[in-house]
Amino acid sequence: QGEVLYSSDGGLTWSRQTSNTTRDLLAVSFAQDSNRGWAVGREGRIIRTQDSGVTWSERVVSASPVEDFSGVDFVDEYKGWVVGNHGVIFRATDSGDTWLNSPSGTTADLLGVRFVGNPVGSAVGAEGTVLQSQDAGTTWFPQNGTISQDMVLAVASSPFQVVGPLLVNSGVTLAIEAGVEVR
Repeated sequence: QGEVLYSSDGGLTWSRQTSNTTRDLLAVSFAQDSNRGWAVGREGRIIRTQDSGVTWSERVVSASPVEDFSGVDFVDEYKGWVVGNHGVIFRATDSGDTWLNSPSGTTADLLGVRFVGNPVGSAVGAEGTVLQSQDAGTTWFPQNGTISQDMVLAVASSPFQVVGPLLVNSGVTLAIEAGVEVR
């Protein structure tokens, strides 16, 4: 519960860090080339470090109902997004001091979020939910197509790359657009 592990040798050895929360943490994101990181978890918990994970402090999302956050992504030291249960999405432009609600248009549990630079990003979740934003997470739109409701998705290194099992019913034709690769 609330456990944070730290490695300074590429994962060969790990040490426990004090997270200052007893709630389960579900995802972590560090800004590229930065000592700043964020972890999210149960009951709307967000914790932040500014020293590569040596110390952590809890951040409050005052506008949030008590939801579980299951995904977080920061593209730099200032801009970040969290996603969670019931389609909850919040965004920050100030290192996570202030979180703004970004209506997702879905009530499905969101499991992951990924932005590659700014402003294009994707969020994925239960019930085959795939959302895209082209304005830094202010607005979100469902992506076309049908994905099995039973699959769990994660967003890969590109906001247009969704990772997970693809289940196709007998007789269904899978249409691939230019630039899309299926492996």
